[in-house]
Amino acid sequence: MPFRGHGWVSESWWGATAPATGPTGTTAIWTGLDFGIEVEGLIEGFRHYVAANNDGGQWGILFDANTKEVLRGFHWRIRADVSANAWHQTWIFPRLKHTDTNRRYRLATMRTTGQRFQTSNLLTSPVQHGNITFLNGWTSTALGIELANPTLTANAPGIDVLFHAT
Repeated sequence: MPFRGHGWVSESWWGATAPATGPTGTTAIWTGLDFGIEVEGLIEGFRHYVAANNDGGQWGILFDANTKEVLRGFHWRIRADVSANAWHQTWIFPRLKHTDTNRRYRLATMRTTGQRFQTSNLLTSPVQHGNITFLNGWTSTALGIELANPTLTANAPGIDVLFHAT
């Protein structure tokens, strides 16, 4: 049984792997990814890879890539005493039920310092790990990110979805 407030996470796209490049960037920017989930289940939370001693919070938003409907907004609080680059996660409640396997999601995180991690040119075509498919990465400096047209890239950003198939 999981700790109360934590989910039954059974998979994530990155797994134990860390992004190869970073931290890079110096200007505040939204960094994100477009992804799909190939089976029904629950989106339990999100995580992102941050540099050591990156004190402060990071904002995030999950929305439908086609309709622009905002599904969840969230905040990561990063501990200042983390001595190494690491994954940091946040759980969402209530969990987001995923039933439409044709739905494509867009996950965005605001990098207030601009520093972000990624693996470059990993998404020259969609890549599936388990039941999660990363389609492309992207960046944007627009304030209303869910309505913006971000710059799509083949880079896999150091952000991830925590998912449990039902």
